[in-house]
Amino acid sequence: MKLVRLLTILFVCLCYSQSAIAYLDPGTGSLILQMLIAGIIGAMYTIKLYWYRLKIFVTRLFGIETESENTQDDDNLPDQD
Repeated sequence: MKLVRLLTILFVCLCYSQSAIAYLDPGTGSLILQMLIAGIIGAMYTIKLYWYRLKIFVTRLFGIETESENTQDDDNLPDQD
């Protein structure tokens, strides 16, 4: 309960503070752009690492059969002469 009260007081103090007179130099914009690009590349690399698991998850989620599943079913059929 004390933690909730402390967080509420902190939130109220931050919301009602006076405006800060601050200067953002051009390096700040460059840093923000760099973090954005790094985040996108990091997400792409994570998707690349887990692509197979993601593909199986989506396939099972939507119930889509892949070609490999279809060919395995065809191999088990008896030959018709």
